[in-house]
Amino acid sequence: MTEPHALLLERLRTALGKKVRTDATETLLYRYDAIAQGPAPVAVILAETTLDVATTLRLCNESVPVVPRAARAACPAERFPWGRAS
Repeated sequence: MTEPHALLLERLRTALGKKVRTDATETLLYRYDAIAQGPAPVAVILAETTLDVATTLRLCNESVPVVPRAARAACPAERFPWGRAS
């Protein structure tokens, strides 16, 4: 866990429990889709309800990029919070 994200991850775990995944092997799976670009996520939230999504977005609303992903999006534009894929 990276130090800048430690407090956020603690808050997410308190609110969402086991829905927060930070294991490097597991988060690496969410780095890839049709292309292999970009950094691995610090965490993956397996939201099950709209409340889970709202909680995640509320806690991440401090300059933390959030990339929503449903059913393994294959379009690069859907997964790059920093702009277009090159």
